[in-house]
Amino acid sequence: MVLAPEGTRSQSGALLEGRPGASYLATKANVPIIPVALMGTEDWLVKSQITRLRRSKVIIKVGKPFTLPPIKGEYRENSLQDHTDEIMLRIAALLPPAYRGVYANHPRLHEFLPT
Repeated sequence: MVLAPEGTRSQSGALLEGRPGASYLATKANVPIIPVALMGTEDWLVKSQITRLRRSKVIIKVGKPFTLPPIKGEYRENSLQDHTDEIMLRIAALLPPAYRGVYANHPRLHEFLPT
């Protein structure tokens, strides 16, 4: 199953704040998550290429699978937010800095960047 954790397409092409749906489902199903970053799919870019009858160059980067710990009942909202941030930070680490959006200055981003 493929889920977009942002819940919508970004107009700027940079990451928006993630929503908790993907982290909730992954935690409940106890399945691994494979972070995937797409570049070259911005609406303006695709439209300009189509009008010139050219294909868009799409770049796909795939990260290492990971699992999330179970959600703790009394801290459900905080756990879901932490899990969502974990997913989004792993995706942000696969992207160039200009595409990291709201996660560009997140204090934990450096944990996921390649060394």
